Amino acid sequence: MKIKTYLLTLILLCSNSWAKRETIIAKNLDISSSKSGDKVTGEISANFLDVDYEEHNFKAYDDDMAMSGTFEIEKQNLKTKVSFIEFSTKLEEDNPLAQLDRLELVDTELKFNRESMLFNSPSLLLQSRGDSVTALNLRGECDPLGDSTTDVDIVCLKNGKLNSSDVHIQNPSINLRMKNLNTTITPSDISLKTNQAEFRSNGEVTIVKDFKLRCKNLIKRRFKEDEVVAGCLKSSNIDLDRFDERKVKSIEKGIVDLEDIRNLRIEIRDSSLVLKSKIKILFKISLRVYGKIHYIPEQKLIRLDITKARFAGIPAKKLTMMIMKLFIEEDSIRIDDDTIFIKV
Repeated sequence: MKIKTYLLTLILLCSNSWAKRETIIAKNLDISSSKSGDKVTGEISANFLDVDYEEHNFKAYDDDMAMSGTFEIEKQNLKTKVSFIEFSTKLEEDNPLAQLDRLELVDTELKFNRESMLFNSPSLLLQSRGDSVTALNLRGECDPLGDSTTDVDIVCLKNGKLNSSDVHIQNPSINLRMKNLNTTITPSDISLKTNQAEFRSNGEVTIVKDFKLRCKNLIKRRFKEDEVVAGCLKSSNIDLDRFDERKVKSIEKGIVDLEDIRNLRIEIRDSSLVLKSKIKILFKISLRVYGKIHYIPEQKLIRLDITKARFAGIPAKKLTMMIMKLFIEEDSIRIDDDTIFIKV
């Protein structure tokens, strides 16, 4: 019975930012949930809990059997039940739990205190509002700066390091899989690096061996797509190199091998975009693209106005658009003269 009570304590601590815990440790934590209509229902279990709460310490463990409880989320209301104990609370509108479609965590360990947030999960699946993220061997270390909050997202989106051996991100616009991903987040920047990125678009796969991204961090509190995009349009660098061997058909130059594209770099400063690359045909030729890029939040569209694109002295706007389609689903791209619209 004690471990069930402490399991309920774990659920409450993870759902409330005001919980004044000093330390919470959980091992072999499993969470499984799904959504039907407007309601998310799920199960949670663990076989080790250690919680310091104000001046009290709770500890419970069972090496042989995990004790479990259930929960449901509907219209921002979280209800939990462990044995005969029930609890309900109202979630903030922007709390990620209130936006869940599906969550799967397996054999997860976590340790939160005022000095650090540490978590390690062999397998994670998260689905929310049309976006899907899966991660294997996910490891996180975030700095709460002395705060006792349990809001992992708020803390990690300001001071965090996240690593995973395999991450797969899917939405209607992009299908991206990354191997050995390293992510570092500071109050000023969000950066990621992977030694292999696979972009699936239009029925084909584009593999990039070196992929780096850095964006200015304008996230104020929790994750908001508009704030992430605003940061990237304010200041960002995207570097791609060592492409696979697939070919790109170009009206200007016949056929270009992807492996002949080198050092593709996109720089954005205050919505001004510059794309640079070297493309080898008989010899290396520079590609330069200049444009203005804007975000239309009410339509969830990125608008790119190409002002100039030159490839060996030849206008290369069509080649630029073909390269973009290597990374983004064709259904998410609309071309209107020299303007490209991208759904996000």
